[in-house]
Amino acid sequence: MAATQLDIYNHALADAAMQPLATITENSESRSFLDIKYATVAGAMLERFDWHFCRIDVALTKTSNTGPFDDGWQFEYELPASSAAVRVVHPQHDTRDDIEQDFTQLWNNTDSQQVLRTNLDDAYALYTDALDFTLAADVARLDNGFVLALSLNLAAHLITRFSQDPKKTVLAIEMTSRALEMARAHSLGRGIGAPQRPTRSLRARGRIPRDNFVPFGFVP
Repeated sequence: MAATQLDIYNHALADAAMQPLATITENSESRSFLDIKYATVAGAMLERFDWHFCRIDVALTKTSNTGPFDDGWQFEYELPASSAAVRVVHPQHDTRDDIEQDFTQLWNNTDSQQVLRTNLDDAYALYTDALDFTLAADVARLDNGFVLALSLNLAAHLITRFSQDPKKTVLAIEMTSRALEMARAHSLGRGIGAPQRPTRSLRARGRIPRDNFVPFGFVP
């Protein structure tokens, strides 16, 4: 059975040894706190690990701008609007794990326009889809490994927020570490990961190691 938002909340509350919720709209301090943390923590997991259940491969669309550009790249493409993180840019029919990378990702100051520049005249991208975690259809897509890692991370936040016992703080740190290892084990663990936004640029040249991603850790 696919997980629901309520299932994820109650998994986290159980891990934190707290009372479960009867409904997703229950008027409680723990539910309000989870509402604040839920999408942020889940979104960070999507960005920083390569999850098979939301991996998409598409042809990129060129912008109206033409190169070569001042930064040396020849072609400019629109990034997929629904992407949480671009993992691999490749020519058609070539998606090897060790594919040569040669591109840069650019954002403007408002982060409203996203483009990717590369020397590929015909570029494709493997990317992680950005899900709406309040939308039942999107939540139903999550696999069990993602749900368990997310619940543990949320439980760590609950313990840190509501427990006054110093020993529980140590437990929260241990839960965060377990969530990290679980995400590594259940995700594909490949790709360039997600740059912190806003940023000027991210360049990748040469071969990308399999473990070259940013762990999500304990998201504040």
